[in-house]
Amino acid sequence: GCLAKKHERLESPGADADAVLRKVDRIRLMYDKITDYLNLHGFENFGLILHEFPLHDRNILVDLSARWGSPMLLYSFSQPIDSVRDYFGEKVAFYFLFVEKLTKALIALAMIAVPTATLRQILKGTP
Repeated sequence: GCLAKKHERLESPGADADAVLRKVDRIRLMYDKITDYLNLHGFENFGLILHEFPLHDRNILVDLSARWGSPMLLYSFSQPIDSVRDYFGEKVAFYFLFVEKLTKALIALAMIAVPTATLRQILKGTP
């Protein structure tokens, strides 16, 4: 058996098809190793650099946009949470998963509340 889950490497067409680390994990690891030797916040304070951040991968963003950000999917409750987690990280994916669940709960509540409020207004008008 395999000891580690392999992740697709969509970001570089010529690279290996599988990777042990997700892109977001590779970025975190690289940032951690860089900051072991360089004080990036100190460089910002001295004006040597403006900001530090990883660049986005256009291929992955185009794919996410097609599967997640299309206006045709506006009323869909299906989100590619695993892809969002793999690209943006757990915090961002958890936020969108929470918003999805909250939206479903509010729609269920509205399906009960709207007819109840309508019936209440109708009965309030009769003697």
